[in-house]
Amino acid sequence: IWYTPVSGIWQTVWIEQIPKVHISDVKIVPSIDGTVALTLKIDGALSKTSKAKVTASLNGQQVAKASDSPAAIHLKIPKPKLWSPDSPTLYDLEITLGEDVVHSYVGLRETTLARDGDGHLRFHLNGREIFHWGTLDQGWWPDGLLTPPSDAAMRSDVDYLKAAGFNMVRKHIKVESRRYYHYCDLAGILVWQDQVSSGTGRRRGEGKSSAPWTRLKPGPVDAVWPDQAHQQYMAELKAMIDTLGNHPSIVQWIPFNEAWGQHRSMEVGKWTVAYDPTRQVNVASGGNFWPVGHVVDAHDYPHPTFPFEQGKGGRFDDFVKVVGEFGGHGFPVKGHLWNPNARNWGYGGLPKDKDEWIERYTTSIRKLAGLKQQGIAAGVYTQTTDVEGEINGLITYDRKVKKLTATALADIHRKEKLVADRHPDAADRWSAGKANAWYANQPWPCGFNYIPANTINYTEMWMPYRFDPEFINKELALAEEIGFNCVRVVLPFVVWEHDPAAFKQRLREFLEVCDKRGIKVMPCIFEDCGKIRNPTYGKQPDVIKGKYANAWSASPGDTMVLDPKSWPRLEKYLKDVIGTFKDDPRVLAWDLYNEPTNGGMKNRSLPLLKQAFKWAREVNPTAPLTVAVWNKNEALNAIALAQSDIITFHNYHGPEKLIPLIQSLKSHGRPVINTEWLCRHQDSTPEPCLPVFARENVGCMHWGLVNGKSQTNLHWGWRPGMGEPDVWQHDLFHSNHRPFNRKELEVFRHTIKQKNEAKGKR
Repeated sequence: IWYTPVSGIWQTVWIEQIPKVHISDVKIVPSIDGTVALTLKIDGALSKTSKAKVTASLNGQQVAKASDSPAAIHLKIPKPKLWSPDSPTLYDLEITLGEDVVHSYVGLRETTLARDGDGHLRFHLNGREIFHWGTLDQGWWPDGLLTPPSDAAMRSDVDYLKAAGFNMVRKHIKVESRRYYHYCDLAGILVWQDQVSSGTGRRRGEGKSSAPWTRLKPGPVDAVWPDQAHQQYMAELKAMIDTLGNHPSIVQWIPFNEAWGQHRSMEVGKWTVAYDPTRQVNVASGGNFWPVGHVVDAHDYPHPTFPFEQGKGGRFDDFVKVVGEFGGHGFPVKGHLWNPNARNWGYGGLPKDKDEWIERYTTSIRKLAGLKQQGIAAGVYTQTTDVEGEINGLITYDRKVKKLTATALADIHRKEKLVADRHPDAADRWSAGKANAWYANQPWPCGFNYIPANTINYTEMWMPYRFDPEFINKELALAEEIGFNCVRVVLPFVVWEHDPAAFKQRLREFLEVCDKRGIKVMPCIFEDCGKIRNPTYGKQPDVIKGKYANAWSASPGDTMVLDPKSWPRLEKYLKDVIGTFKDDPRVLAWDLYNEPTNGGMKNRSLPLLKQAFKWAREVNPTAPLTVAVWNKNEALNAIALAQSDIITFHNYHGPEKLIPLIQSLKSHGRPVINTEWLCRHQDSTPEPCLPVFARENVGCMHWGLVNGKSQTNLHWGWRPGMGEPDVWQHDLFHSNHRPFNRKELEVFRHTIKQKNEAKGKR
């Protein structure tokens, strides 16, 4: 396919005045732990003692600085915010050497490979699996050919793709202006970058410059290039990587397109992998397969296919399988053709009308979704825009008509299950990378759900007549001695509403007591569990001896949960509590709702759950938000898993059920914490379960510390007259602080110490 020939200066050229000794280039290599390695290239005479200074800023606020030899500067950004399509965070850099000052930026991200549960290799970004879904983007324009008419025009293509649900572009045999990649960095678009093809022609008296195109079949043959031509090719490949290497958006290099100029494939692939080990290498997208790099890439038109059968004998086993080109469905838009009298075409011929064109596109997406289930890790649709007579773009060549709106495209992608149906209220959810970075900076969370032994329910715990910091401090001393570092506790709406200021002062005192004991707090805002369905302020019921949690109380209670007219009061409560402590480092995380749908509420509490997430996102606390998966309610679990920053769950069974559940939840690529466990008569005990949590790096918070008025040592359904069970259900200590089982405490101590020593935390 040949377009209008173009040559000459087609990118911006500028002149600037610089000091005699100046920075001519900067290589930036980030890590998701916040480390940024910089290597400066200096022109001019430099003394051996000269040092360069680097500062990093986010939203105008300096967050890190370093000073060292220009040859090796290491910057450490605390609490790093990672770059991803969902959250394209960029840190501004100011680099100073003598009189020379250079401004740049860095995005902290890591692109890797890992196998899924079925053994298929997948792309991962910041430790989270990500399906690369994009378009072939050639960057051609009817007036400037390779040169876009404006910044706004160039950006409009990227904005459209992003809105349509694409997270990637394959920049096809063109090296764009740096401004293009800068905008991809800002917008959060992954880039597969092609090296410019050499052509397929034959010079007089020489052999063909391209290899015979055998695609992925065994026994490929390379074209034979003379040394001088190969050296020029490598010089240009290196120049491209050097020029674009600092852009976080670029995640893959593609030295060859199909078999165009494909020569010395193993040598080129090995060199590229070694020269830039921070990215994947797709040695020949759709070209002849050689076992080098990271990717095996098939092209097919119009609908996507992949020749899995050609991977017999394990040829493809160590490579990510992708469909690097497919689609190309043409559709002519009258009045917007480059040349109505030329051959205007698309793969598979032109449809009779727009409905047929949409059906063809939808069929391709459906087929790609099926291939995704078989192990395909990426798909590239041809193409973003029409190019001259090739009218298979999603946008016309003049950029005046979008053949389908971005919303319509996104709907097709979701409907055909190519991409996840992202929950509409989850727009501000933490990226998986941010959540994993947060978790990496915590000690291994191991703690308990806490209610003081002298209280019958959480309403009483926070009442002025019962709240006793000194009593709480003595009980938490037991926890500190074991090594527990976190506690989960429910906050009652009814006590807050009676006197918000007094309630928050008690919460502040509780945080202070916990902090002195080295314990972080996970406050829980709403609660559906409880025999008291509509709590009241004041003295709480007396203990019924021998009855499990006889006065447990829901919050705010069924009446308010079911009455949206009362929700402004609940919104005020949530925003006041979370807002007051939104940046408090003593808060581990915010649990917005304990076991919604419990207590006979079923799905009637889900509307309030959705509002709780919305309200909390508006507050935007520093700590993550979560709601636990606790039963098999699909509607509840869909909301919890789609909106929680970190995944939490409840499980009162032993390893036989615990391990499969953990593996399922970890597939979401986010930190996982079990916020309720310990049911001794169901094998949920420290000896078998703690090693599982530690091995899987899953946090855990069991139920109960000191047995008391709530009587949670009794089994569910326990009744008066049945006596005390030989095997407690929950809790670790009698009310006099005597351990129920000393061996269990030793298991806790040993596991916590060993795990946090391995993490380098305490």
